[in-house]
Amino acid sequence: MIVLVQTCIFHHCDIDLHNMTLVEVTELLLAAEFQFAKTMPETPHHYTLRATWEGGIVFEEVVQFIRDHGREEAYLGETYICLYLEGHKYWTMGGPLDQTRLINRAEAAAGCDRKTPLPTWAKR
Repeated sequence: MIVLVQTCIFHHCDIDLHNMTLVEVTELLLAAEFQFAKTMPETPHHYTLRATWEGGIVFEEVVQFIRDHGREEAYLGETYICLYLEGHKYWTMGGPLDQTRLINRAEAAAGCDRKTPLPTWAKR
């Protein structure tokens, strides 16, 4: 069996890209460069661009992790998959993986991510 391992430029460790853990995804998102979305001040949030990640494969694996392990939330008539980590929620716009250009981040509602018990996969 061949396992694809790529060195992560954010924290200089080896990551098995097809079996990323919650800890690895959290570290990557916390290390990513986020910008304030100034065109949407009524919905304060930040975003990180694929272009600022030095590895499209790592970016796509983080996006896929968000989609696989997040929960659906409705916003203005649309449904998004949001992943709650470290007091923030992360989501994408839901397009095809290879066309996804950004990951959004907003502050989670007070206590929101702490009231929901961690799913089994998150306890690794």
